[in-house]
Amino acid sequence: MRVMPKHIWENQDPGAFTFNPPVYTGPYMLQEASSSKLYYLWKKNPNYWNKANLDPRPEYVIYQQSGPVDTQVQEFLSGNLDMAHQGVGFDYLNQQVVETQYDQTIRFDFPDPCPRGMYFNAESPSGLFATPEGRQAVSILLNRDVIGTTIWQPPSRPATIPWADYEAWNAWATPEITSKYDLSYSVDRANQLLDGPGSTRDGEIRTLNGQPLQLSCITPVPTTGLEYQIASNLATSAREAGVGIAVQSLPGSAFGDAFATGGYDLTSHWLCGMQFDPNQLYRGFHSRNYFPVGERANQGGDAGNTRFRNAELDAVIDKLDAADPTDAAARPIFDQGLDLFMAQAPAVPIIQTIYPMMFNTAYWTGWPTADNPYTIPATWWSHFLFAIGSLQPASGG
Repeated sequence: MRVMPKHIWENQDPGAFTFNPPVYTGPYMLQEASSSKLYYLWKKNPNYWNKANLDPRPEYVIYQQSGPVDTQVQEFLSGNLDMAHQGVGFDYLNQQVVETQYDQTIRFDFPDPCPRGMYFNAESPSGLFATPEGRQAVSILLNRDVIGTTIWQPPSRPATIPWADYEAWNAWATPEITSKYDLSYSVDRANQLLDGPGSTRDGEIRTLNGQPLQLSCITPVPTTGLEYQIASNLATSAREAGVGIAVQSLPGSAFGDAFATGGYDLTSHWLCGMQFDPNQLYRGFHSRNYFPVGERANQGGDAGNTRFRNAELDAVIDKLDAADPTDAAARPIFDQGLDLFMAQAPAVPIIQTIYPMMFNTAYWTGWPTADNPYTIPATWWSHFLFAIGSLQPASGG
């Protein structure tokens, strides 16, 4: 939900109004944007309505398109870059190099709320994901241990529930339910599950409905991205089960278009939704969010793009929509929701997401740290505003 200024919008045609410059509720106003130098420059609003509670010290904040990693390293070492993180190509190994040359750094290996995950198109061209067996089979072809220790940097750990393994959130992962679902890597078990939807194996090739099983896996990152590498690792494993997977890098709007219109079999990106209770994740998979393949899904978020429909899960979601997550009496229905979600597997977690975030302390101090994780330290979460609001000049001035 975006809070919009009534005094600006009330007499405008929303289909034509460009809303430039934008006016929102935060402590900064857009000062300048450059389409050639690829940056946004924000200036502090002296008349900010909530100044008594949030009065950031930085007068300006600039967000700039990330460049080549060697350029970013030099900018950081020169004090021209205050923050570096893996999400913009400043990877873990280069951060380690910087730390050997520069002592004005703080690094926070931040556990993101969204595990890396895969979504399955229930109405995919292959037909494999029309049944839970097909989705579960691909899930156990993911070698989560190898992916977490050899692909992801810094090394991570397998994700066995569809949200981050925060201590506070582990209470939703009832052991009696999670223990029923073994997500460990197994080609043999995958082959058994793949036989369930009626596919057959002829030598190295598996077919379904008379057609070779050749899947399209889309990812929004470039071919150098870790999510692309995760998908490539799956493709290698899937060949052992007779399934071909073509991995496609679709950065920007190309991914969104293919995902929203159902032009894919599975994805490799991130599994988000859980914030306070699991139904925030589940409700995106409700059949009320269904659109046929070819039509653009416009509700339910990422989950709505899966074309997944299950009447039993719908009924549980409807009950959870009216349930109080703090009420112990509601716990059995939450457990039922987790059980159904794990059994149906419309999307699956892969590994916990660890992002190495490195901050420059040459000019600003007060960044979030592992010892003081007072807010989410990643720029793509709106919470990062509170990191900006907590900064103090390094000189004390």
